[in-house]
Amino acid sequence: WAARAGEAAKDSVEVTIEEAAGVARPAWPVTVGVPFGKGQLKDEKLLGLGAAGKPLPLQALVTAKWLDGSLKWVLLDTQTDLPAGGKAKLTLSWAGKQPSPALKQKVSATKSA
Repeated sequence: WAARAGEAAKDSVEVTIEEAAGVARPAWPVTVGVPFGKGQLKDEKLLGLGAAGKPLPLQALVTAKWLDGSLKWVLLDTQTDLPAGGKAKLTLSWAGKQPSPALKQKVSATKSA
C-alpha cells in the first residue's frame, strides 16, 4: 500500500491509502507522516481523523516543531478498512470537524506467580 497526502487546506488535508497487493485488509494499521506549515497547528490534540464521515481512532506523535513552537511534522497511526486493490480516503482535520472517537482504556496490573 502507499499513502499520499493531498494538498493542505487551511484546516484539513486528505490522505489516500491504496492497497496494491489485491488482498482485503480489515482494520489495517496505517502510519503516515504529515507536514504542517509554520504557525498552522500548535497542538496535536486538535487533530481528528475520519473516513467516509466516520471518525477513526488516531494516535499522533509530534516529530518536529518550528522555532515558534508550532508543529512541523506529525506521525499518525490509525486503522482503516482497505478493500482488495482499493483505496481509503481519510480526512485529517484540526478544526474540530471530525474528532477522533473517545476511547476509554483501563489498565491493571496482576501479580504473576
